[in-house]
Amino acid sequence: DHHNLRDKFKVLRSAEFEPYGKPYPGVYIHACDDLGVSPLNAMAFEDSFNGVLAARAAQMQVIAGPEEAQQDRADFVIAHGKYKSLNEFLATLD
Repeated sequence: DHHNLRDKFKVLRSAEFEPYGKPYPGVYIHACDDLGVSPLNAMAFEDSFNGVLAARAAQMQVIAGPEEAQQDRADFVIAHGKYKSLNEFLATLD
């Protein structure tokens, strides 16, 4: 818990503990199950294209925040939004 954020989340999941990693959607499906939420009513924030694929495969809304070197990748168009950072996305909510 490097940033002391663990207590801010009800559920913590990592694809590294799933039988298949991303782009397989298991991590998102299981997290939604743990929360009692349909993936159709959930949103993912992803920094990788495989993560975007996983969230889309789980039928979630997904916001991409790719690292700077990946910002111009055309395939991120499948995300519901793309921002340079989570902070940039959060600023749109004000």
